[in-house]
Amino acid sequence: MRSRLPSRSRLPGVVTLWNWVGGDTNGKPVFQRTILRHVAFDESRGTKLIISVGDVTEEDKFYLEIYNPTSAAKSPEGLFRHWAPAYEFQLAPDKTLYWTLQPGKDWIGIGVLPDEAPSEEGTGRRNDFKISVVDTKRGGAGELHHWEVYGR
Repeated sequence: MRSRLPSRSRLPGVVTLWNWVGGDTNGKPVFQRTILRHVAFDESRGTKLIISVGDVTEEDKFYLEIYNPTSAAKSPEGLFRHWAPAYEFQLAPDKTLYWTLQPGKDWIGIGVLPDEAPSEEGTGRRNDFKISVVDTKRGGAGELHHWEVYGR
């Protein structure tokens, strides 16, 4: 039995994902930006959830659902990207083909954002959310249904 996925018309959310890819010569973090469309998110729901995921705390203010394969991941130039587990993403010779979810390293911002790096709290710009927990939810036959992502 396959679980039903929400249609794209019911998932109007758009977020910017910054995947950490390493540091530059000065030790400053370098990110790859990906636009995720057809997602669901809530900026205040994190603390209201029944905590079934190990490390979710009251500090987690952001909750995101990314559906497989309903959600679409594209580069800022509009090229599709494929999901890869974090360890495969880090080993990939061409990271521009992929996106991933790395707790403690990656960031999420609401909307299509042009910045090459996330905005941290207290910098005077918008607050982006550092991914703290990623949980996978499986549907019928054990297939990936969606990711639940928490951020603070």
